[in-house]
Amino acid sequence: MKKFLNSLNPMCVFVLILSLAGCATPLVRAVKKGQTQKVVALIEKGSAIDDKALMWAAYRGDAETVKVLLDQGADVNKKKATFWDFGDLVTPLMIAVRYGHTDAVRILLDHGADVNLKHSGVTALFYAAFYGHSDIVNILLAKGAAVSATDIQYAELNGYKTLAELLDRVSKKQSSQILGENSLAPDSTASASLPQNNLIEQPVLLKSEVDVPIYKAQENPNDFALVIGVEKYSNQLPDAQFAERDAEAIKNHLIALGVPPRQIKLLTNHQATKANVEAYLEEWLPRNVKEPSRVFFYYSGHGAPDLKSGQAYLVLYDGNPDFLGITGYPIKKLYSILNSLKTKEIIVAIDSCFSGAGGRSVLAQGARPLVTKVDVEIPAANKMTIFSASAGNEISGTIEDQGHGAFTYYFLKGLNGEAIDRSGQVTAQSLYDYLKPKVQDAANLKNRDQTPQLVSSKTPLKLR
Repeated sequence: MKKFLNSLNPMCVFVLILSLAGCATPLVRAVKKGQTQKVVALIEKGSAIDDKALMWAAYRGDAETVKVLLDQGADVNKKKATFWDFGDLVTPLMIAVRYGHTDAVRILLDHGADVNLKHSGVTALFYAAFYGHSDIVNILLAKGAAVSATDIQYAELNGYKTLAELLDRVSKKQSSQILGENSLAPDSTASASLPQNNLIEQPVLLKSEVDVPIYKAQENPNDFALVIGVEKYSNQLPDAQFAERDAEAIKNHLIALGVPPRQIKLLTNHQATKANVEAYLEEWLPRNVKEPSRVFFYYSGHGAPDLKSGQAYLVLYDGNPDFLGITGYPIKKLYSILNSLKTKEIIVAIDSCFSGAGGRSVLAQGARPLVTKVDVEIPAANKMTIFSASAGNEISGTIEDQGHGAFTYYFLKGLNGEAIDRSGQVTAQSLYDYLKPKVQDAANLKNRDQTPQLVSSKTPLKLR
């Protein structure tokens, strides 16, 4: 099973579902395109709620549409379509869990999704454990998910040691409770009930004051965002600590800044392959953005330098520092693609580094760090505003007790009000003026340098 699951590519799954869907109804087509308002309009006109619609909304992680469909009577526990070639059916909850769509998972559970329904002998918890979605594991356990030996085994096999240890402890508590109930009622033939929530040990998940925005702007239907957070890698690279949390918090703040949730693409860990990033960066954004649009791009994860050319690369989930030219995404190309978008404003924020000296930077095997000047060439500022976590020869670090990269933590704290200028606004310049000394001070405490960079467009940019 592990080999099969690891071989799955989200786009292949997409094609598989499409082939199974047959002639989709107008409602299903609207869900596939993320057209929530059209979904509402179709339902109001009497369109029957096809069970496939909820499956698609769960797959896309479209929490808004998931809620609309459930509120209108979609069956939250319906096993409708074969999502993978396993021989029986999956539920919308399993689909949302598999792809790490936390908001959709919460909504499905709030509407009565059964955490212990099985597919091929496993529940939704298996997919959360298999892919290391610790936040979703926490949510499922709180709803009474039963832990199996398979859940523990695959969490450990995939390198999620802390998660496996947690699941093992919870499993033992669940077993103890069942034994206790049986000893109190030895003659009972009733099945042992699942453990109560207050007996479940919760994972120790970091929370930060910046995770939740304390402001809310009016939604702008023209805005789009691509948010990438790669903490776990497929090629045995060290974790980019807190990168997934960084990306999730950024998404929350982008929604507060007025970007429609359906127009934010969040790619974390296994979703952030080079092919997927290329698809959304080079196809999805150019197809959708318009001149009035404001585009946001955020990346948290490892960077790497090419030691021959000095070029800087983003290291995506399937990246390999030994073969950067093939597996990495060049920073120069990133800026070129974004700069070519036919839109008025582009805001870029990168919490990574390219020195090869550690932190959020990696090198080819056997190479020595800081033997070259890294070229993180930034194009002339016209419509682009670029925040980067550090200078080319520095390390980008983290703030452990907040569970974020230092740059991202102060970036978000500034948006939450610390960077408001005298006019009552948060601009690119006021945000940079706030976060730069804060990040420098945090780095100084660890006896190193980290100097955030800003390249700003000629027109002053108001963020909120």
